[in-house]
Amino acid sequence: MVTWTVNGNPVGGTTTGNNNLFYDFGTSGSYTVCMTVTRTEIGGVTCTYTKCQTVSVSCFDVYNGFCTATAVKNGNFREGLVYGRLGYGGSAADWLRFPEMSEGLVFVDDSAGGYDNGYLVLAGSSEHPASIFQPVVLNEDSFTVIEYNRRNFSGTELPVGTKLEFRLYDTTSTTAANQLIYTDLIEGYVDTGWVAHSTLVPIIPNPDYPYLVVSLTNEDQTENQSVIGLDNLELCTSWTTNTSTPEPSQVFRLFPNPATNDITIEWSGFEAKNSSVQIVGSLGQILRTISISDNSNRLTTNVTGLPDGIYFVKILSAGRQVKVMKFVRQ
Repeated sequence: MVTWTVNGNPVGGTTTGNNNLFYDFGTSGSYTVCMTVTRTEIGGVTCTYTKCQTVSVSCFDVYNGFCTATAVKNGNFREGLVYGRLGYGGSAADWLRFPEMSEGLVFVDDSAGGYDNGYLVLAGSSEHPASIFQPVVLNEDSFTVIEYNRRNFSGTELPVGTKLEFRLYDTTSTTAANQLIYTDLIEGYVDTGWVAHSTLVPIIPNPDYPYLVVSLTNEDQTENQSVIGLDNLELCTSWTTNTSTPEPSQVFRLFPNPATNDITIEWSGFEAKNSSVQIVGSLGQILRTISISDNSNRLTTNVTGLPDGIYFVKILSAGRQVKVMKFVRQ
């Protein structure tokens, strides 16, 4: 029989044999985990042994961005999870290697990923990228949002020019027409665990390109592989999020655009009381949240403190996204 404690406090009751104990630490910090094994020998003699280990737990907040709904299926790679090399005994529902004969390696892992059990490990090089794909439905919009967790398993040996590429293809052929959505250059950092990554790119997805392809490659001419973990992948536009559909009588306007000092948001046909307005950066980060406590029809806010660039205004009501508008600060 095995009993467990965390920082001296009993947790989870007891376990026997090789059974696992699952414990939610809840917050980041340093914890002392102890297991006490009790065994009764023939003749009634009881033996007890205690083993303790200090563990460091790092937690990060779930990104609360645009993708309240996502075009990607099984982005956490938990459904249909079978440990092993993808396509060679290992599997994750809705995901396949791209192309079918790709020489890059993709592994399905059933241990702890970004937030839960299940993630992919991509091992690709300049000549042999590691690529996965699935069909998606993305409507045309003025921007595309990509959110995911990644981890550098190459450590200090990460090859030069390591990058994740996200593309839309019109067929499942490597020679097919395609649209580059985003490139994530992963140079210059050592493994610090899972990293939440979110970006908002001003690219209109082509609805005629129905296949999302994620590839890991690098620029190392000696064919050294980059090894990167991928988890919790989401892809959306404002039309694929879980938004409230504005009523036909609802009208929203943002001006001036471009803006230098102030922006004004006006609306009609929208009950603004207890709603909120967020200003969001081009990487999806929430820069400012303004609560609206009355039924006014206008809000003015100063943007002189923002660097020049592209920003987005989100209007939310009862926790649901009602409208997204883009503006330029210059």
